[in-house]
Order: sequence, then C-alpha cells, then structure tokens
Amino acid sequence: MRRALILSGAVVGLVVLVLLVLAYHYRGERYEIVHTAFLSTTNQEALLKQGTVCYSNKELKDAVQIGEFLDQAGMKSFNLDETNLIACVISNYTVERVVGRQNFGLILVQKSATNGISFTVFRGKKRMLQFNYQDAR
Repeated sequence: MRRALILSGAVVGLVVLVLLVLAYHYRGERYEIVHTAFLSTTNQEALLKQGTVCYSNKELKDAVQIGEFLDQAGMKSFNLDETNLIACVISNYTVERVVGRQNFGLILVQKSATNGISFTVFRGKKRMLQFNYQDAR
C-alpha cells in the first residue's frame, strides 16, 4: 500500500512538472510600452503606409517622410538598432497593447477620435508583428 502511494505521488508530480513546462513554453508574452506620442495632423502623406512596424532606426526614417514629425514625437532619443526596442507608426489609430507568442505577435490598435499619427515604442522580443484592428468587428 505504501509503495503504491509513493508511486502514484511520483506520477502526479511528474505530470504536474510536464504541465508547468508546457504552460511556460506556450504562454503569451506581453510587451512593455515605453513611449507613446500622438500628433494631430491631416497630412497623411507623411507616412508611406497606414501602419508600419520598425525594427531599426533606418526603417523608422524610411517610414516617415517628414523628419520633423520624428523630432516632435520624441522618437530620435530611442536607438532601435542595438536594443530590444521596436517602434510602431500608424495613422488614425492608437496602440492599446502588444502581445506575442513564439514567433508571432499582435499589435492591438483602437481607432483614434481625431486624425493624426501615433508613434509608439515598446520593449520586447523582436519577432514578426502585425496589426490587429479592434474596431473591425
């Protein structure tokens, strides 16, 4: 009887350990938003696309056609090349939060009340990220 209890306890412990390892492996990762700025403007030609994810300083400079917008938004103080920082530039939307799992992530955005360009810098693992528009229901 005692041997059966020890054996069943060991099996239960092993199952719990396996479940914890699987939960850790498949858990979602939440990014930390470090900086956000919203510039109210009707000049939508400032961006090449409606929304862009920038993993380097060069990509950020290429995404925004008018360089003074980067200064106004405070984006020049961040170095995207050497750190785990990622920038997101999107027109007429604001970033609500960023979540990721394994090699994929979502940038959850909400429609802005006013026209403008949103600049967001967040910290996290550099992986493929795509926009998820919350108001498209």
